[in-house]
Amino acid sequence: MHGLDIDVRTARGCTVVALSGELDVYSERALRKDLDALNAQRMVLDLSGLDFCDSSGLGVMVGLHKRLRGVDSGLVLAGVSEHLARVLRITGLTKVLATAADVDEACDLLKAP
Repeated sequence: MHGLDIDVRTARGCTVVALSGELDVYSERALRKDLDALNAQRMVLDLSGLDFCDSSGLGVMVGLHKRLRGVDSGLVLAGVSEHLARVLRITGLTKVLATAADVDEACDLLKAP
């Protein structure tokens, strides 16, 4: 069983949560706990190091999106792999979750109007 590494930093006024490893039913609880502890309005999930994501991982992303939607806040997924992008398209989540090529582009999308 592989784990999930979570690294939190700030970049250009955004909280960046970089994930590497596997986001699955075994690791999603720890990720939810870490995300709930963050007091962030503009968040980027950097998924460029993610090797695997199951439906429980998608649930974490949707829940975080719901928590952060609103004026002067938001969530953008950065560095989404081709495989995960396909899953997002198939599930219709591309209509809900914003994506960007990298963290810089994601921070640009989250800039205040």
